[in-house]
Amino acid sequence: MKKKQSGRRFSHALLAALTACALMLSLIMAPVYAVNGGIEYPSKGYTIEKLSHPDRGEGEVDGILTGENEDRSQSYAWSMVEYGDDIYIGTCYNPIYGIYYRNILNMFTGIFGAEKASEIAQSLVDLMYDEAFDHTLVAKAAIIKVNKYTYEPTLVYRYEEPGNNMSGYRMAMEFNGKLYFVGSGYPTACLLEIDPENGDAVDIVYERTVEDRSVASGIHGLAVFDGQLLMAIATDQAGAEDGVAGARIIASSDPSSDNWETIGNQEDFLDIPAYYIRDGINGGGLWELMPYNGSLYVTAVSSKTDAVTGETTKTGFALFKGDKNEKGNWSWNLIAGNEEDGAQLPYGFGVNEATTCNMFVYDGYLYFGAYNDPMLDLAVIPAEGNFERLYNDLASGINLYRMDAQGNFELVGGKPNEVFPEVTGNLGVGLGNHTNQYVWRFGEHNGDLYIGTFDAGTLIHGFTQLTDGSLLGMTKEEFIDRVNQVIKVLQAFLRQRSASVDSADISSMISDLSSIVNEAEGISTMANGEEKNPVDRFNDFVAMYERISKWLPSFVTGPIDEFLNNNTVRQFVYYFGVNYYSMRSVPGFDMLKSTDGVNFETITNDGFGDQYNHGLRTFESTDQGIFIGTANCFYGAQLWLVNDQTQGSLNSSINPTKVTYDVQKPADVEVKMNLLGNTLEKVQYQGKDLQEGTDYTVNHGLLTLSKDFLNTLNVSRTPYDITFVFSAGENAVLKVTVVDSSESESSGSSSDSSDVSSDTSSDSSDVSSDTSSDSSNNSSDSSAPDQGEGRPVDPSSSGNSNNPTSGTADGTNTSSNKDTPNTGDKAAILPILLLSASCVGILATTNRGRGGKRR
Repeated sequence: MKKKQSGRRFSHALLAALTACALMLSLIMAPVYAVNGGIEYPSKGYTIEKLSHPDRGEGEVDGILTGENEDRSQSYAWSMVEYGDDIYIGTCYNPIYGIYYRNILNMFTGIFGAEKASEIAQSLVDLMYDEAFDHTLVAKAAIIKVNKYTYEPTLVYRYEEPGNNMSGYRMAMEFNGKLYFVGSGYPTACLLEIDPENGDAVDIVYERTVEDRSVASGIHGLAVFDGQLLMAIATDQAGAEDGVAGARIIASSDPSSDNWETIGNQEDFLDIPAYYIRDGINGGGLWELMPYNGSLYVTAVSSKTDAVTGETTKTGFALFKGDKNEKGNWSWNLIAGNEEDGAQLPYGFGVNEATTCNMFVYDGYLYFGAYNDPMLDLAVIPAEGNFERLYNDLASGINLYRMDAQGNFELVGGKPNEVFPEVTGNLGVGLGNHTNQYVWRFGEHNGDLYIGTFDAGTLIHGFTQLTDGSLLGMTKEEFIDRVNQVIKVLQAFLRQRSASVDSADISSMISDLSSIVNEAEGISTMANGEEKNPVDRFNDFVAMYERISKWLPSFVTGPIDEFLNNNTVRQFVYYFGVNYYSMRSVPGFDMLKSTDGVNFETITNDGFGDQYNHGLRTFESTDQGIFIGTANCFYGAQLWLVNDQTQGSLNSSINPTKVTYDVQKPADVEVKMNLLGNTLEKVQYQGKDLQEGTDYTVNHGLLTLSKDFLNTLNVSRTPYDITFVFSAGENAVLKVTVVDSSESESSGSSSDSSDVSSDTSSDSSDVSSDTSSDSSNNSSDSSAPDQGEGRPVDPSSSGNSNNPTSGTADGTNTSSNKDTPNTGDKAAILPILLLSASCVGILATTNRGRGGKRR
């Protein structure tokens, strides 16, 4: 009898999983539009351009890398840091498929065996998400760099050591001229050091392997404080030098030396951090490190899971403040946690679902962005049919807080509660969307605050499309085709049934699904007209029943009590509660901007028009604009560039603005353009348009002037003006000075001796006026670049700058007047003054009758 009931429970759970979760198709939305072969996202006042694979849109493979390195499983642009002309990106490798696959695998292994369970798990995930996932399970996370001007990606490093699952590089930071990426591997975590001044040489400067495989091995927090690089890690008993297993913060002033000290361990943090893989956020432990106002603030995941029962108790994040004294010793104080431990605020700032939070300093305030844990709650749905946890995440939403330098907190955006009864800003629950489940990243650009979210809507739609209205665009034939796919999977179960699965139950499910096919037209709109949250309606009914039940006879209350206490009924209610929020959400991350730190505007709420962009993970503010890295677990991470033009068009600029071209060493000249949302309209010389493709080429933000064009310019000390005309804002001018180094070398050799022996009555003996002697004596002449700049002197240095024939079309200079040095360049004029003084002194001693006077 127990075996029969077990089979029925299994079949009912499977039916719920398949019908509620698997009916997903790729709904192609296209709010983006193509410009010049690329993709731009329309947002009033902003230019938003897709940089990675710009010819590919929603539902097409990205992953940033190209060619033989292209890999859609480079799912997240997980970390980002700017150095020189490049943006360095650390990826996260195919995380979501692995979570779903392994959960379903574990559920079915005991029934069908490992091999068949693997096949079933893969087919079910494919069915749920219309084969949108890559199946690669062995992680190959990478570090990529992308040129800020050409947008060309280069693979810097890819971890391929056997036996260690390197899921990705979660945090990155520049420290003492080198770049550091934390590698979250299992069972080995590491810290990579990249030297961008040495060909991007990579060195693993820290590694830690856990012997106890139940301990989380990822590294989360990374920060620089008081001249040291800090990391938040976790250790098992074997790896704890002080004998204290658990979370800890280590610090080093020289990571390359492998010299690290512990500045706080599990005991210092009151045994609060949850560091086992089974715990909240897979053992998030010490999550974020943020220096502020001379102290170090640390958030910790406190939600722990019972190792025996598997039950997770959500308690919200903890917040600590660390201070370092003059002797280098640290003290830690609990700010959010248990009141009896001295906490000022409760866990999660009063919200249990806020498993952790991310922090950022802006305009003198420390900001806290809440971070729920929907990924694990989504993962239990196929395994347990439990929708309650996910519903609670959606109902609570995420909040945004800030603290001033005096330690006063306020709720800037989100849902008020007993701790924070008022919201000071303009954002409501979930910062405007219940399916926003993380404040995933903050950024600052041009004095404005930016927020990027993780929107669980796309993943949730996989479980609710049957009833949330997402199928409204599907034809009956398409819907029937999807249901028939489910039937085929069930038939495969029937063929492979084991003793613990009743074939009659599966046959019954097939019959039920066949009836769904016959009623397909009505199902797609189920619950679409629901205006009130079904969970609220259910709770209203329960409250009403509890008020009147004492007056009702037992033959009435008995069945009602049984109904209300039935877990299947409750999960059915929570399913429609999730459906309620799902049908009101717009899939895709949100990007928000604030000019005052309190009130925000929405730049996008649909992942730049791509529903599969479920997260905005990374910001990097540069002179080119804001580089944005997305999380797209289906088709790969994307890279975008955002420029704010809400206050009017920005002026584009070029670098360099002055160049020297040597006709003896002909070479193309590269000019970097900071377009800032504008486009290059044309390039002009003497009012005439140059020919793109012949005179110059453009690769996004990099323009190359061809040597063939430059060779048409004659040698001239007066720079030629090349004008860059942009779609908006002011033009930019490149000044090109053309020189002939062979003439300078030949004339310079003969002038060396004449400097001291020539007749002072001859103009050529004047050191400051002889162009041939200038180059031989390191003066700041147009034939030699300025010291340290590689640029010619300013045209004002010419003694005949007002001569109308100077810098004419043929490049000649008809001036016969003496040149004077550029008095604005002190570094370049100093050698001239010293040399002139010495020459005058020599002349004074040899020609005293003339009094050293120059003509």
